[in-house]
Amino acid sequence: MATTSEPIAHPSAARTTVTEAQSHDFPPLNPQVGESSMTGLLDTEIMGVLDDALMSERNVGMDITRQSLSQLGTLETSAPMDQDHASFYFSPTLNFDMDHSAFAFLSLPDQSAIQDSGNQSYSQSHGNLRLQQLPIEEGGIYSTADNPLSETQPLAGVGALGQFMDDRSTPKSQASSNGLPALHEDRQIYTPAALDESAYQSILNDLSIRLTKTVESIQLPPARVCQSFLSSYTTNFHCHLPLIHLQSFSPRATPSPLILAMCSVGALYRLDRRRANRLHELAVSAIETVACPTRDSESIMVKNTDLWHAQTKLLLSFYAIMSGDKDLLSGTLRLNGYYVLLYKRTRTALASSSVDVSRLTWHQWIERESWKRLLGGLFFTSALTMVLFDVNPGFNATQDLEFEAFHDEAMWDASSANEWRQVRLASIKKHPAQHHRTMKEVLVDVMLEGRYHSDTAPYQVSAFSALILMHGVVVHMWQRLQVTHAIWSLDGPDLLGSSLMDSSMAILSRCDAFLKRAGSVTQSLDSDEHDETSLVFNCQAVLRIAYVSLFRTVNSSAHISLMSTDAAEMDDAIVSFVAGELDRSPQILNAVVKCFEGLRIPVKMGTMLVRKTAAFRWSVEHAISGWESALVVTKWVHAVEMMSSNGVQLGPEEQKLLTLVREVLEEAECELEQSSSLAAGVARTWGSFLQDVWIWGITPQMGATLGLLANAYEKAFNANRRSSVTVPNHLW
Repeated sequence: MATTSEPIAHPSAARTTVTEAQSHDFPPLNPQVGESSMTGLLDTEIMGVLDDALMSERNVGMDITRQSLSQLGTLETSAPMDQDHASFYFSPTLNFDMDHSAFAFLSLPDQSAIQDSGNQSYSQSHGNLRLQQLPIEEGGIYSTADNPLSETQPLAGVGALGQFMDDRSTPKSQASSNGLPALHEDRQIYTPAALDESAYQSILNDLSIRLTKTVESIQLPPARVCQSFLSSYTTNFHCHLPLIHLQSFSPRATPSPLILAMCSVGALYRLDRRRANRLHELAVSAIETVACPTRDSESIMVKNTDLWHAQTKLLLSFYAIMSGDKDLLSGTLRLNGYYVLLYKRTRTALASSSVDVSRLTWHQWIERESWKRLLGGLFFTSALTMVLFDVNPGFNATQDLEFEAFHDEAMWDASSANEWRQVRLASIKKHPAQHHRTMKEVLVDVMLEGRYHSDTAPYQVSAFSALILMHGVVVHMWQRLQVTHAIWSLDGPDLLGSSLMDSSMAILSRCDAFLKRAGSVTQSLDSDEHDETSLVFNCQAVLRIAYVSLFRTVNSSAHISLMSTDAAEMDDAIVSFVAGELDRSPQILNAVVKCFEGLRIPVKMGTMLVRKTAAFRWSVEHAISGWESALVVTKWVHAVEMMSSNGVQLGPEEQKLLTLVREVLEEAECELEQSSSLAAGVARTWGSFLQDVWIWGITPQMGATLGLLANAYEKAFNANRRSSVTVPNHLW
């Protein structure tokens, strides 16, 4: 590998060229069995239902090549004050089995305790060896640059963005300090890496070798344009999914596919969709040619896999999933087997490492934390894919979260080895136990009453950990929904199903309290503008998805699929969705109130302002949460609206919520006539936030579908008024 004569100022994560790979089809994604602490009744009855009902829903007929994996090589260690300037190589464990265990169900929380705390293409390639001589300086995927220390931005109570709900809202269950871990977020303003002419030429040379083309024939935007795209990635996307260690990132030393993947995302935030698509296509083509990584290094982490390669694949897949392009989506879903294997290898490598984490050098810690964040990104993307396209999750919320929790953002964002050491020592001194907890253990502490004891083992949770945990809650609620419907399909509603629903709502209430502890309960929407890019703000959107996940129908005929491109098929799905019955229950009412925050927040902040700017500042999770929430809220509004017009007496809380809905629509300047459908008004207003200015192609599809749904609500409402057909009242 070519080297540069310039000295490396700091430790860096050494870059290998590329990695050997095999393409894989989907594996059978079986439900996972974990440790169950539920009652004997749940252990026997539910697991029997899982075997009979849920396991039949697996994706079958898709094989995956099992690889024989060798023992993990251990990481080199050094004293904490050493600075190791040597390169290291990323690579993986072997000899693993796919885990096909079933869902784990945790014990029911103490309901009284909850209330008492209410105030509180991986293409086949055989390694072109000449690619190991790529004209990029040694020092690897992230070659350290002398970046000035960035100033941190204090968090001004982002959790309070959802706190303006008045007495018509979900009760603000502020848990005591003894009930939940502390949630902490360090804010950072990132300085984009410089992509100068030297780095640009290095990227072109790298692409030339990978694509076997001349430099002149490669159609790459000019250096200054690529710089603007990279800056947009750093400013607009990285803050929501911090996968890349920017403090040691150097465009000149990074393989071209990763640079192109980052630039393709950045181009979207410049609304340059043509160049974004071209850069994405170039990156996909470039990453298909891979070379074998070094195998004899003792610092190999995940064998046969380079970190930069896995990060590139993830960014390209995220782009495809959110693009709204059916062909790109289908191609990405076919990589599911690759990601399952990658996730398993990486998690096993992290768990098997015999290194003393407290003695890692900075560059070793960067490598380890980057692999952990890759796991988080994979879990993040899998959960959103499950929600968007109604597919089984690729990972479960129990065993797949058994890896070390992410460290504080202050450590991740440290600009030098010395600053990193200082932050690490201060963190360990203040919270000595938190560095040994797994994500699964933290999730249990957050979800279940009585598991966490702050007096004996106090610790705090980083914002990125909280974000992945909330995605874990979404998956957990999906699992519970499958069990609940399986039980009801066999025996009808019973005490067991009701207990599952009650415990699920208690878990969601604790998660809500956990997120609200990140900021002041008195914080208003007029807080720091940077709150919109806060990870805790994103967590609140994901939590709303979790509420929706608990009430989603398992009837495919009543599900509106964003994968559908046939107009007639979409119309049929919408008609079935509108005609479907909705049970009136306290649980669904609480969920609707919580989900309606997703519309109240942008309206309170300024309808037109958010419509024009949110796409650039808010995470795509807010759009997905808005889509999911709109379906549940409009369905509920339509149901009670129809009942009311047919003479059914509504409860006082239902009346209050309908009044609140009208007030919000009036504030959003949605013109409603006395004879028009309120549900249609909600759908159109919500859709306008998704369709106005957009970054990801999936969002205008959501908005357009909500427009069609509004028309269907209007049609059904008018037909009901004309015929005066009585709609039955369903009460639990």
